[in-house]
Amino acid sequence: GGAYAKSISNLSVGTHTIKASHTNVDSTTVSISVTEPVHDYALSVASTKDILSYADSESATITGTLTDGGVAVAGETLSYVIKHGSTTISTGSDTTDSNGQISFSYASTGIGDVTIEVDYGILLQEIYEIEDL
Repeated sequence: GGAYAKSISNLSVGTHTIKASHTNVDSTTVSISVTEPVHDYALSVASTKDILSYADSESATITGTLTDGGVAVAGETLSYVIKHGSTTISTGSDTTDSNGQISFSYASTGIGDVTIEVDYGILLQEIYEIEDL
């Protein structure tokens, strides 16, 4: 006996039939099912500071991190909105780096509590609050 291995890639979603045969020997046929990948996305948001002082010209770096099953996801777009109440102060988006992260800054304006929403499309949203004194 012997063994032979063959890798098959780029199969579309669905059922595929694979036939293996050898000259003058019986062949065998198997069916395989290819399904959509299952993702376990998670989004987290962190800040270098939770309380900022306008009088001291303080700012914070906010980092959004996207993972899939605990593994960083690079090359995806995360967007963010910085709000005071219902008023939008700033918006933006960036592509996640090799650590699954985007970073952006917020400089104190002394307006009170600020809400930072980080979104991964319509799949995930995380909200972070900073006290802006």
